[in-house]
Amino acid sequence: MTEHLYANKGQDGLPVRSKGIFDISVLDGITRNNPAQRQKLIQMVSSLMLTSLAELAQSHAFWKTGDTAAALRMLHTLRGAVGNLGAKRFAAATINIENAAQKEPDEVSAYFETASIELTDTLAIAEIWLKNAASAEQRVPKL
Repeated sequence: MTEHLYANKGQDGLPVRSKGIFDISVLDGITRNNPAQRQKLIQMVSSLMLTSLAELAQSHAFWKTGDTAAALRMLHTLRGAVGNLGAKRFAAATINIENAAQKEPDEVSAYFETASIELTDTLAIAEIWLKNAASAEQRVPKL
């Protein structure tokens, strides 16, 4: 599904088409020379990889059972967390869900599907970044 994301890698080892899907270049630059901060960034990305798809599914489940407030609250929180990864397309997809909840509730599930695709793409690029980060840490000489 995300094979199109893997073609044509840039100098950072990430697919050149990752902008808007995953872009933590600012955080990457800030943490590159600070091992403690770097580890926190790696932990944040790892945690989001483990939990975010389930959280999106839970938000959708809340919607389906009629708990609109819980669905939108969870979605808003998830957008903020995944937004730290520079996932602008995912953020836009979640805003579309929020708008649809008010204007076209029968279409909300379709918008959740789009958000799931965007999140899957973000996590695929995040996985590449994590592998690159782990590889870079192994190349750093230990003092």
